[in-house]
Amino acid sequence: MIDSRGDNTEKALAAFREAMLDVYETCRRTKTPLITQIDGEVREIPYDQIEMFIDIEALRNPQDPS
Repeated sequence: MIDSRGDNTEKALAAFREAMLDVYETCRRTKTPLITQIDGEVREIPYDQIEMFIDIEALRNPQDPS
């Protein structure tokens, strides 16, 4: 039997990164805040401050784990 959990994990992480970038770009384009939970508290982050909380470049350019 072939263990495909690692492959599925990579696909899931890639989908998560893509979804996060889509949310980020939508907030920027529509100038709407990002509503999220940080440290158990619901926060409203202005669209022009999202990069202070989320490393967008890391989402765009994930490092190779090897």
